[in-house]
Amino acid sequence: MIFNQKESDFNCKAEWDYRNLSRPIFDASTRHGLDPVLVSALCIQESAGDPQAIRYEPKFYDTYIGDKKPKRRLGGHFPPANKVSGMTERRLRSFSFGLMQVMGQTAREFGYDSDYLTDLCIVEHGLEMGCRILAKKLERKGGDMKQALLSYNGGGNKLYTDKVYSHIESGEYLKIFRP
Repeated sequence: MIFNQKESDFNCKAEWDYRNLSRPIFDASTRHGLDPVLVSALCIQESAGDPQAIRYEPKFYDTYIGDKKPKRRLGGHFPPANKVSGMTERRLRSFSFGLMQVMGQTAREFGYDSDYLTDLCIVEHGLEMGCRILAKKLERKGGDMKQALLSYNGGGNKLYTDKVYSHIESGEYLKIFRP
């Protein structure tokens, strides 16, 4: 189990246990040549360290997917219709999931082939995809981590990298990772 939860907690607020997140963070980040401390700080920035975090990106949906006709062909895996409807899959591609807040569309483009995009909330799935994506962006940016982080975040907020690095400087990443 990844989290500790009191049975008496009526609101079902989970306290995520760093002792159980450290190993998956270490494994996924090192498998992709990334610093686990940086990946932990990225997780804090993206999801506040919550593996079950989900966020809808309506602007992404309107721009790239839309109900009528997409502005670009959607690539990647499409699950069988008896598992997930095409409409549900299209909508879920505009959500971000898990510790690293991996966008559904981005996950599909990078080869995520689970039938359910919500599986990105499974710690190992989300970390694997997030680290794969960040490592590829780092490669594309010639090893410049600040540029890779901006690209990971969609490139719009120039302060984003400072926010990620501030979680390292403050030690906040220790909430979910202990070397």
